[in-house]
This record gives sequence, structure tokens and C-alpha cells, in this order.
Amino acid sequence: MTKNRETHVFDDVFRTMEEHTPELMLPLINEVFKTDYPEGTKITRLADKRHLLRQLVETDSCLSIGGKLYHFECESNPNNGTIAIRMFQYDVTVALEGKRKENDRFVVEFPASCVIYLRHNKNTKNKETVLVRMPDGRELEYAVPVVKSQKYEKEEIFKKKLYVLLPYYILRYEKQLLLIEKEESRRQQFLAEYEDICDRLIETLGKENPLAYSELHKLMKRVQEYVLKKNKKTQKGVQQVMGGHVLESWKEEMLRIGRTEGHAEGRAEGRISKMLENLHAVMTNLDVTAEKAMDILNVPQEEREEYLNKLQ
Repeated sequence: MTKNRETHVFDDVFRTMEEHTPELMLPLINEVFKTDYPEGTKITRLADKRHLLRQLVETDSCLSIGGKLYHFECESNPNNGTIAIRMFQYDVTVALEGKRKENDRFVVEFPASCVIYLRHNKNTKNKETVLVRMPDGRELEYAVPVVKSQKYEKEEIFKKKLYVLLPYYILRYEKQLLLIEKEESRRQQFLAEYEDICDRLIETLGKENPLAYSELHKLMKRVQEYVLKKNKKTQKGVQQVMGGHVLESWKEEMLRIGRTEGHAEGRAEGRISKMLENLHAVMTNLDVTAEKAMDILNVPQEEREEYLNKLQ
């Protein structure tokens, strides 16, 4: 199936979060499947693509935690009538790949799966189902829960650490964007909302996991740039919010963490490793050269050549 530009953007952002910051998926898994995985639980990312009956089957996210598989699909079209079949196809493939024998018979185990609807309407279901009718007349219901991302308000997202939903938060304003673009008062309210989100994100994820914050910040900007491509005034305002004092606060936090962790580790290699992580994050997030990143993080002149060599 050929994907449109929008689907590519939204899917790519979700896959990037899952690949680069898999730890952010834990709160979502706990929320959807009522599990209680603690922070730091090891997550293994599985292949996106598999073949079923000569057909390529692709997914947005498939993860393994302690041998238990979790499958997520990120869907922007609330009227997609084939999502249940796509989920079923992929889950059958994964189940067959993991087949095992118990008491002289094969057992296939389906992943725990979920559809994340980035948009929804009154007709959007609370679960997606496929009725499997067996030759002997038995009927089995394949069912996966649905997450309606716009149902999660800002307070709940931060309380439950559902940061993976934040890049798509802007979609709740889609129907208001024309008015936001035209009316200064509405635009300022919208920008104040986003400034609050960014400030909260620095105080939470920015302090807990600066590198994950850096990645999420970049992906939020990517979705915003796409959604606001026809709303230049609003786009400019969001860029100022995302790139102004918010990043200054984050830079200060990165400096503090780099210093304290460097002292705590007490070893040169630990300090260097942490500084390299911080340098990479600053270069990526602020889109600056290695030299500029070292200026920002106050790297001593006598150490810069060593870091430059390691950054190449």
C-alpha cells in the first residue's frame, strides 16, 4: 500500500521514538495493557517488516519485554476500515515465527497489540476486531484495544508520562488552525499552551533523561512544521517558543547534569562518555557544529581536540 506524505511523517516520527527512545514506550505499554513495568525495564525492538504469503507486512512498532511481545500501529485516519485486518496479518506472522511445541502440539502466541488513533470521531471504535470462523463452526474474536490520543489532556499526559503522545498533541487544534492564524488573541493562547508544555517537559523528561528529551523535542518540531506548513504566523510563533528560552533552560540543565554526573563517576572515561552524549544532543537539538556545542557546554580548550576526534 502506498502511503501519503502525512502517513509517512506521522509513522516515521513514531518509529523514530520507538527506535531511539524505547524507554518512552514503557508508560504507554503500562497504560494500555495494565502492566506495571518499572523504569529501566529492558526493551528489545523487533523487525518492522515481515513476509506473509509473499506479501510484505510492515508495522510501526513491535517490542519485546521479557519474551512478551507488544505491537503498536499509529493511525491518522479515523475511518480506516482495514486497520483490523492489517493488525491481524502482522500478528499472525509474528505468532507463527514464534511457534513452539508443548506436549507434542504446536502453540502460537499472538502479541499484545494496540491501535493508536491520532484522530478520532464519534464512529471510532474502542477496540478493533476480526471474527475468525473455524471450519467446525467455532468463532474466535481477535480484538485489539484502541488508544484515542486526543482524549488525553495535557495534565494526564504528564501525570502518566505518556510523552510519546506529545508530538501529535497539535492535531487537537487542526480544526481551529485557520482562526488561530487569523486572530492574534487565539494565536497567543495557543502559543501559551505550547510554551507551558515545553516548560513542563524540561522540568520532567529534561531532568530525568536529557537525551530522550532532545530526541522528543526534535520530533515534536517535525510534526509541528508539517501540520503548520500553511500557517506561517503560527508556525513562526511555535518555532520561537520551541527554540527560545525553552532550549536555554534545557542547555543549563544539560550543563548541571554533565557536571554532577562527571564528578559522581569519578573516572575520566565516564566523564568523557557523558560529555560526548551531551555534545551529540546539543549538536542535534540546536543544529550547531561540534565547536559551537563545546562553547555552549564550556569544554576546556585543552580537552577539545580529544572530543573532536571522538565526535568524527
